[in-house]
Amino acid sequence: MAVKTRKSFGATITVGTKSYHTFNDWKMTIINNNYIGDPEVETNYLDVPGRDTMLDYSEALTGRPVYKSRPVRIELQGLREKMSWDIEVSRLRNILHGRIAKVYFDNDESHYWEGRIYLREMDREKTLGSFVLEMPIAQPFKYDKFSSTEDYDWDTFDFEEDVDRYIGVLDFSEGYTVEIPISEIPGVPVVPVINVTTLRSDTLTMRSSSNNKTYSLKRGRNRYPELKVAGASAVTLTFTGSAKLTIDYRAARL
Repeated sequence: MAVKTRKSFGATITVGTKSYHTFNDWKMTIINNNYIGDPEVETNYLDVPGRDTMLDYSEALTGRPVYKSRPVRIELQGLREKMSWDIEVSRLRNILHGRIAKVYFDNDESHYWEGRIYLREMDREKTLGSFVLEMPIAQPFKYDKFSSTEDYDWDTFDFEEDVDRYIGVLDFSEGYTVEIPISEIPGVPVVPVINVTTLRSDTLTMRSSSNNKTYSLKRGRNRYPELKVAGASAVTLTFTGSAKLTIDYRAARL
């Protein structure tokens, strides 16, 4: 991974359509190292009579580990006029407290963590103040900043680790084949949405190499829970017919 250096380590907090950088906008520096909690696996065991150990059936339904929500805790510290701290914290609470937010850390700007965020534990000593931004129940995975339908911002793209998943709009008249790639670090399988905006043929089908199934697509939104991409194997989707569509998904990893 490419090493990026900054004078002060921070994060970008996005709430709705607005984004704020903890240092550039608020002059607050992240002072803790363990800001992302460990992923906790959801486990299920059954005590079977006559069996030496308990039966682990945690992956019986999914075929892979399932993860619980994980906490994100950001401890921030900065300098301000002593009398301005209460006003500043009140302003920030009005912006983000209790809202769904995305957090992009400076050392991983291509991914974000998502959850409901809270401003807590405000404290100050003369001009030095601190508070905590916490997502106690965040998603267990970090998500790609851009989905497969969004063009990349190459300024934040890490060419050693990130994967170019951009597909954009597919417009074809005699069929089309597209491969959904994987990265060196396989992510969590996600279900893509096939949005057909224009259907010019009587039928439109899609065959997946992951399960050798063929799906009949209709105009509008098509989603099949058993069809997953961005996991441990590349997936080839083969379309037959004439249409204009997008394959919309956002990769995720621990």
